[in-house]
Amino acid sequence: MLEPRPLAEDLYHYKEHYQDMFHELEILRAVPGEPTAHFRLVSRLPSRRTVEVLLSESAFHVQKDSQEESTLRDAKFESFEQLLSSLDGAEVFGSRLCDLVSQRLREDAGAWH
Repeated sequence: MLEPRPLAEDLYHYKEHYQDMFHELEILRAVPGEPTAHFRLVSRLPSRRTVEVLLSESAFHVQKDSQEESTLRDAKFESFEQLLSSLDGAEVFGSRLCDLVSQRLREDAGAWH
């Protein structure tokens, strides 16, 4: 049986590899061996919407949301991608993801020439 990865490692992975998908990810608390981690995520949109999230092995649980209307507070997500999509809206998230994939494909194609 595989041991679950420490949540702190997951947060550092998101911070490094998803950095083009958000303005800022600040790890507020992530102690190896603890069953939860806490972080703050800031949108890339001009509003700089900010959420504080409690990460457990089962969900991303939004604790605070800077946006009063259509708040994400108390929402739970199964994946980081779902959280990002809800933070900025599915259309913005999808467009940004497609742009990043297209850019990567162009870079990879350029390496072959």
